[in-house]
Amino acid sequence: MSTPSVPCPACANTHTKAIKPWRLGKHNAIACWRCGLVFTHPQPAPEALEAYYQPDGGWREFRPDPKGTDAQTRHKGPGGLAVLDVLDRYVPPGTRRVLDFGCGVGAWLNVLQDRGWETYGIEPSSDAAFVRHQRLHEIPSDGSFDLLVMYHVLEHLPRPLETLRQLSAAIRVGGYCFVSVPRLDAVASHRKLTYCLHPTHHIVAFTEACLRGLLAGAGFQVVTALHELDPLFTDGVPLRLRLLARRVPNPLPWPDPAKSLRTLFENLIPLLEERKEAR
Repeated sequence: MSTPSVPCPACANTHTKAIKPWRLGKHNAIACWRCGLVFTHPQPAPEALEAYYQPDGGWREFRPDPKGTDAQTRHKGPGGLAVLDVLDRYVPPGTRRVLDFGCGVGAWLNVLQDRGWETYGIEPSSDAAFVRHQRLHEIPSDGSFDLLVMYHVLEHLPRPLETLRQLSAAIRVGGYCFVSVPRLDAVASHRKLTYCLHPTHHIVAFTEACLRGLLAGAGFQVVTALHELDPLFTDGVPLRLRLLARRVPNPLPWPDPAKSLRTLFENLIPLLEERKEAR
C-alpha cells in the first residue's frame, strides 16, 4: 500500500494509506493509522453533499423506503423497545430532552415521545418528523439535552469528529449519546462492503475501536456496546455497531484505535480478492 498525502477527515493526520484492492469506482478507500478511520477519497464537495441531502436530492431516490414506513414499524418492535429499555436503565426518569441529529422521518423521536421524552430533531432531507416534533436548524451549544441520538448518520458526514464535538456541546455533562453505524470490523461476517463504505453516501467507516476513540475525543465515554441487539435488528448478523456513551469532563482516550485495522485488513483482503475473482 502506498502512502498518499491525504489528511484524515476526522483527525487531520496524514499517516494514511490507500487500501489498494478496495476500489469504489473512481474513488479509493483510505485508512488512517492514527484514529483508525476508513474513508473514501476524494470526498464529495460540501455543496454536492448539501444538494444530495435536500428533500429533492439524490438521497431520497436512493432510499428504498423514503417515507420511513419500515423504520416506524421496526423502531416500535422488539429491537426498538430493547434500546428504550437500555436508555431507561441509564438515563434518570423525569422530564428528559432528546436531540435526534439526522432524525429522518422521526421514527426514534416518535417512540421516545411516547415514553415521555421532550423531542427535538435536525433533518435537512424531510419535513415529516416535524408534524410531531420540534425542529432545530442548527446544533445548539447550551448543554440542555439529556440524550443525543445519531442513528446511521455519522457515516454520511465528511468531518465526523468535528460534528461529534459540536454535538457534545448540546449535551449536559452526564448526558448520553446513542450512536449506530455500519460495523466495519465485522465485514468478514456480514460481507456488505458497499454498506460500510460508498463514494456517494457512506463516505466514512468505523471499527468499534475507531468510534470509541472519536467519541472520547468529543467528550464521551462509552458505557456499553449493544451487540446483544443484533438478533432483534439484523437476525443475529453483526451488521451494525451500536454504542451508548456518556458525556464526562475527562474521557479516557481509547488506546491505539488504529490497531483494529490490522485485523480488519487480514479479514478484508481475502474478501476483496474473492469479489475480484467473481467478476
